[in-house]
Amino acid sequence: MMPLLSILLSALLGQITGNINRMTLDTEKDPSRIEKIMDITDKGENTIVYMLELFFKTPVTKEEVSGILALQKRDGSWEDIDYHDNSLSQCRQTLHAVRFQRLAVYHRLNPADKAVTKALHRALKYWGNTMPQTRSWYYNQVNIPKAFGPGLLLILDEMSSREKKWASAIMHQAKLTRTGQNLVWEAGNLLIAGLIDEDETLVRDMAMIIQRELRCGVSDAGLRKDWSFLQHGSQLQFGNYGLSFVISQAFWHKALYGTELELSSDKLSILKEYVCKGVGRTVWNGFMDMNALGRQLFPDSQYSKALSLEYAMGWLGLDALNIENGPRYYPEADFCNYRGAGWYASLRMQSARTVGYEELNGENQKGYFSADGALLVRRDGTEYYDVAPFWDWRHIPGATTWDDGKPLWGTHTDTPYNKSDHVFGKVFDDKMIVAMEYIRDGVSARKIWVFMPEGILCMGHGISSSNNGRIITTVEQSLDCGPVEKGERWVSHRGVSYVSLGRKEFSFAGTVNRSGSWKVAAPYYSDDMVSGALFEVYYDHGIKPDNDNYAYFIAPGIPGKDALEFANSRIRIISEETADVQGLHFTVDWNENKIIIQDTMTAESPNYIIGNDNPVTQVKLGLKRQILGYNENLMLVKVIFGPEMVGQKPPLHSHHQSQSSYIVSGRFEFHCGDKETVILGPGDSYYIEPDTPHEVWCLEPGVIIDGFNPFREDFLK
Repeated sequence: MMPLLSILLSALLGQITGNINRMTLDTEKDPSRIEKIMDITDKGENTIVYMLELFFKTPVTKEEVSGILALQKRDGSWEDIDYHDNSLSQCRQTLHAVRFQRLAVYHRLNPADKAVTKALHRALKYWGNTMPQTRSWYYNQVNIPKAFGPGLLLILDEMSSREKKWASAIMHQAKLTRTGQNLVWEAGNLLIAGLIDEDETLVRDMAMIIQRELRCGVSDAGLRKDWSFLQHGSQLQFGNYGLSFVISQAFWHKALYGTELELSSDKLSILKEYVCKGVGRTVWNGFMDMNALGRQLFPDSQYSKALSLEYAMGWLGLDALNIENGPRYYPEADFCNYRGAGWYASLRMQSARTVGYEELNGENQKGYFSADGALLVRRDGTEYYDVAPFWDWRHIPGATTWDDGKPLWGTHTDTPYNKSDHVFGKVFDDKMIVAMEYIRDGVSARKIWVFMPEGILCMGHGISSSNNGRIITTVEQSLDCGPVEKGERWVSHRGVSYVSLGRKEFSFAGTVNRSGSWKVAAPYYSDDMVSGALFEVYYDHGIKPDNDNYAYFIAPGIPGKDALEFANSRIRIISEETADVQGLHFTVDWNENKIIIQDTMTAESPNYIIGNDNPVTQVKLGLKRQILGYNENLMLVKVIFGPEMVGQKPPLHSHHQSQSSYIVSGRFEFHCGDKETVILGPGDSYYIEPDTPHEVWCLEPGVIIDGFNPFREDFLK
């Protein structure tokens, strides 16, 4: 006999509902992970959306259900829930939906338990008759309906007509009034409303709206072309809205899979690219980067957000091995990170183009300097774990800030703080150079960072202030763990060495003890004091410095003496804007927002190249290359394939340049990205997007003319 639900719904709606129900019932099996989730989510009492999604991953136990039933009143409400809670966040009304969902899961697995069945329908009746509201549009339109949705679908086939009206009204609280991830949430709730209403048109429309957001740089909020995620202005939101975007899109990918509404291969590719080149890069050894959390600096948030992403990646068939390594710069977000061999670092900046941070709903009270060049370096991933209560928020690693000794509390704004738009950077193979001019609160500085496989060179100059506060450049402030080793101009801690370059010594390098409360993260946390020991290194520029400077090198995994030797032998600071790092000679052009590489970016070919004016280089046996006309924006290259190259397996490779190529002679088998393999011959051409893996098999000897934008600086070395 066919299930009643399949008879009532169209094939499309029935399949989607079935997919969602299976996902709802598919819970975590690992006891240790279940215990951890129950702890960090406060057993479902924490109503932040991603926390609830984690909590719903845990199985419902008889003990939990007994507790829920014991507190329920005869009218279907719960005696410990304030249905008139006036909070803007952690609204207690949400707990009614949470308990409804838990009862629905238990009921689906134990349908013979009449007490649970009765309690479940009583809970729906109470909410349907009273429809409690909060002060928060978000909880009314997104959070509460979203918590209800999966449970409503689980009992859809046993609802009365009146109950279906209540269920529909709950989900129709969502309105399509927002942008970015807020719009995805709203559309998701309305899609479930369509399943309840048996409204196939609504389901199709909402699926289209959800999937439409899988595009880069089209709207003000959402995915950007550099694989960052912005919301609330030009503000980086990897760990907040950007994380929820992945969770939501991955959920709907699974929910719609196997139906005519499933994600197209192009949309799915965009989603996976965002994970692998965007938000996924911020997770290191199972902990999300503190620089990526946005305003959500909650207890255990670095672990819980990484775990949430892991579940979403599982829905997409991805794991940590798929995440891109090496350097990546996000120009639209004023952010970059480096995933090296055994270490990770991120740099969070702001400019006149971007919003550095926000304080909203009382969250992130002390984040005032958190995007002023915050450089966080991690090896095991826990260096900054839950430091928020007792961190000195004026001493942000990497930042040059003022300190007047007074308590620091944030203020919310949607306008930029840094008054300069000179924030820029560029990747050069396994190196990355980033620059930020800083003008804020009477303090100015020009700061340069060079990321390389061995570590990070940090340079600052023009440090001046009309501010009465003491000006500090913080090198490090992380959890104290293990001994601090010191030598001449260097200090080491937790396997990371810090070397002061030039004549200036660190003003302080050692451990300090500080205290604070989790109120810094949000007003609903306890004001109980939390203490911790911190390792700190900084330069003290004094009060009202005039054109001061600094230079230091951070070497993860390199002992102090070796780090000093490396810095002395491989790093040469020539001027305030110019340095040579392992043979990469660069100058920062602040006027043009450019990183100039000597003998490459400044060089140009002659206007005319005749015959063999430019040398032909032997790349390998049977493969030659001749560089033709070029400047920093464009390069033409003649590639000559000899008989020895026929049948040789080419390396699958990618590069950050766009490439367009023309086949002069010969025959070649070409494969690019997820496109089909094609055979090309004389007169044919192909185009390759930046960062797209591709390979070219030589079938017959011949010549290809490659065009690159920008030029291939590695070909000139």
